[in-house]
Amino acid sequence: MILRVALDVPLPKLFDYRAEDATRADIGCLVLVPFGKKRLVGLIVELANESEVPASRLRSAEKILREVAPLKREWLELAKFCSAYYQRPLGEVVAAALPPRLRSARPIPDAPHDYALTPAGAEALAAMSPRQRRLRALLARLAEGPAPQSELASQVRGARAALKRGIEAGWVAAVAVAPSEARFVRAHELTSEQEAAVGALSRTLEKFGVSVLFGVTGSGKTEIYLNSSQTSCCAASRLSSWCQR
Repeated sequence: MILRVALDVPLPKLFDYRAEDATRADIGCLVLVPFGKKRLVGLIVELANESEVPASRLRSAEKILREVAPLKREWLELAKFCSAYYQRPLGEVVAAALPPRLRSARPIPDAPHDYALTPAGAEALAAMSPRQRRLRALLARLAEGPAPQSELASQVRGARAALKRGIEAGWVAAVAVAPSEARFVRAHELTSEQEAAVGALSRTLEKFGVSVLFGVTGSGKTEIYLNSSQTSCCAASRLSSWCQR
């Protein structure tokens, strides 16, 4: 199977790579590929059964990044439209729309997790010899509740080796950490003028209207916008005109 990949290079074309395990479900997935002497992250746009590139020159993709959810067809169609409208290569449009971390060829870190004691670990702890001090201390700590590796390292001497042994024995298992709830954090205290502007804008959020926020560069317009947007979930759409001068 041939992958047709959009790459962040100033060339208006897709690039072909071999991939033995590719399927149609991989369209929209990111992929790590060799490009010259570099390694780049690209987007799988199409699949094909053959390539115009001679087989002797066709390189293999290093890895399809399936740990990242594939981009939806509607997203890809929008990127194609922008590419045609602005007369820019599709790969450059895709790269500009993706978060920097996804454009990087560095490995994507695993989701955060804690470590927890398994039922087998609880039985092992009850029967464990006091001479196994470090492993016993680790399991005893996890019996109180899950904990991240950083906390275990600060509380149990030799936690890394004990943790590895506990995982191999099936006494310890990784558990996903629930994401924290997003919340607005005020980074700066507002000045009296900013407070007045936020109050005036907030009173207009219950109905459609146009507001112009005027101020010199560095006067704090962004802070007013953020605080006004936090007042209502629809504030950003209702502040329909934001002018910087």
